[in-house]
Amino acid sequence: MSPAPGIPLSQILQGQTVDNLWGAAFLGLLAACMLYGITTLQTYNYFSNYPNDPKKFKLLAMVVWILDTTSLALVVTAMYGYLITDMNNPLERIKVNRTLDLDPAIMGILAFLTHWYLGNRVWIVCNRSLIIAAILTLLSVTSLSLALTSAIVSFKFELWTEKADMRPLALAGTALVVALDGLIASILCVYLLKQRTTGKRLRRLVRRIIIFAVNTGLATSILSIVNVVTFVALPNTMIFLGTNFIFTKGSKQLLPLPPA
Repeated sequence: MSPAPGIPLSQILQGQTVDNLWGAAFLGLLAACMLYGITTLQTYNYFSNYPNDPKKFKLLAMVVWILDTTSLALVVTAMYGYLITDMNNPLERIKVNRTLDLDPAIMGILAFLTHWYLGNRVWIVCNRSLIIAAILTLLSVTSLSLALTSAIVSFKFELWTEKADMRPLALAGTALVVALDGLIASILCVYLLKQRTTGKRLRRLVRRIIIFAVNTGLATSILSIVNVVTFVALPNTMIFLGTNFIFTKGSKQLLPLPPA
């Protein structure tokens, strides 16, 4: 069976080795499992140590964990199919496992939740500014729309090499996520630093929010850039798939900040 009409197998497999294909994807899976363990521990500690937190934060933490678990289950299912079920069938391994096509949607939802949580903090410290709220809402909804569109479009492609056509969409989504992360972190830091806080408890809370905003924005931005760079620069390998596994888990290191 030919992998695709008019496309010779030698062309599809050009520049590919076991290491930069399934070796890279497998290492990404291992890293994703480690990050999933951290998320699970964070979730357990949060519910154990802060039982009186608002219900909306508890719901956010639970939704994040459920999405994280779902994402890992999809990734493990796909990798089992590639490395075990189709171990002796190389033609099947060059095809996209459809469980992975759902990943952009999950990433988009997680990014939206992250931006909603931090955007809510921005809205509060900015005296509930409607202009800032409108800008952040527009950017967040646009980012989510691009992620969902990416998931839908990815179902059109059967082979991994065909996904190169999604580069413009991937670049647009990444640029928007990086810009939104930077905007949220910058606004939070500027407004909080301008406030004259009194009392050790309040200063500690302000410092924690600033650190959380900067770290979250910086981490997701770096992971987003690395993920899209490997996708664009190395389309004939699975290195981008390994970084994508890490990105989907790294972006989920979000839990509500407990009271100081």
